[in-house]
Amino acid sequence: MGIIVYIIVLWFLHSLYAKFIRPQAKRKLVQIKQSTKFLKDFLRWNEDRMNPKLRDEFQQLIAEGETLISTDPFDSKKSEQWLTRYEKKIKNLYPSNLFTSAKEFIETAVVIMGIVMAIRSVSIQLFKIPTGSMQPTLYGVHYVHDTHLQIPGLVTQIFHYLNYGIRYVDVQAQAPGSLEAVKDSSLKLGPISVLDSMSANIGGVWYTFPCDRLAFNRLFSYTQQRMWEENEIIAHGKIVLGDYLMVDRFSYNFVNPKRGDIAVFATAGIDNVAPDGTRVNYPFQGAFYIKRLVGLPGDTLRITQGKLYIRPKGHDRFLLFGGDICPHLSKLYSGKGGYHGYTHPQRALWLKNDNDEFTLGPDQYFMLGDNSRNSADSRYWGPVPRKNIMGRALFIWWPFSRRWGIADHAPPADFPTPPQHSPWDMPEDHAE
Repeated sequence: MGIIVYIIVLWFLHSLYAKFIRPQAKRKLVQIKQSTKFLKDFLRWNEDRMNPKLRDEFQQLIAEGETLISTDPFDSKKSEQWLTRYEKKIKNLYPSNLFTSAKEFIETAVVIMGIVMAIRSVSIQLFKIPTGSMQPTLYGVHYVHDTHLQIPGLVTQIFHYLNYGIRYVDVQAQAPGSLEAVKDSSLKLGPISVLDSMSANIGGVWYTFPCDRLAFNRLFSYTQQRMWEENEIIAHGKIVLGDYLMVDRFSYNFVNPKRGDIAVFATAGIDNVAPDGTRVNYPFQGAFYIKRLVGLPGDTLRITQGKLYIRPKGHDRFLLFGGDICPHLSKLYSGKGGYHGYTHPQRALWLKNDNDEFTLGPDQYFMLGDNSRNSADSRYWGPVPRKNIMGRALFIWWPFSRRWGIADHAPPADFPTPPQHSPWDMPEDHAE
């Protein structure tokens, strides 16, 4: 699937080379070849409708163009004169005006949109990481509250936003009160949000926060349903917008998912019965989730002493995931950079304790978040059907953090994982 990305990048680089870097004489030669071909095609399709004088002028231009192409050494001065005459002739045939320019722009935009939609529907789709359940492999939207943080100047803020997806917030209560109302105050171009912002009414005063609704909810998750006093800090710190991914939707049409893949799947239709007989109707918070695929059909899984063990179908013993299986994922147990292995949540219905085992049925896959302490995953709602799995994480294209590039390539950051951390309390100098 990466080949499509390479083709697009190579096409873009070739266009830059052809327009700005290629030697001037070579550019003119290519222009004359393309222009001569256009004249021939135009003459072939319209010769019977052209007046004799115009037809003769076209034939003369074609003959002169072919002479210039075959002349060695290339005559740059004559080629410039020929291109000037060609452009004048074309302008006479197709006079430029505001209507034709707008028409050409709309036609180009429609074609580009069609290409983008086609690529999106069958190959690559952009995906924003909404939560911290895959942290530290993938970062979701989170707020870092730091009353001692010095808010940088405007130029630095713009740089941090464009490069690292960081926006700064500094809001102080002007009057006592609690959160009363919320509204979207984003700058929009039609239905498209150009610059996200949310407004909140606290104690009768409206305050603006530089984030979308998801980040706003993260920001207020620790303060909601409380009172602020006048001059008290409501929010002071960083809003980190999370990773933006390219998701490969193409490969899984031809091959089945593999253990260790970071997979995107639809939540609709995930309806399971827990091992204890409980019918699970989990309140999914989105149409699509992203987790690490750890279990394949026929696998038996268990989590023991913070590590995941798998007995593949047909095997007689358990193998360590991130050791015997997928050894490149040993970082999951490193205790560094936020990695801390796997846990047994109190409300889990699958893999509830060190002795609990679960065997996957046909077309069933088990999904776990790398941030096991703060991940709603298959431990809560069970296996995912094959038909729900849409694609795999391919490339983190923004922001330009240490994770930028091929998804899942970064080693653990070199600091110890806090004993009980949440998705937003990681050391910020390492997190980004």
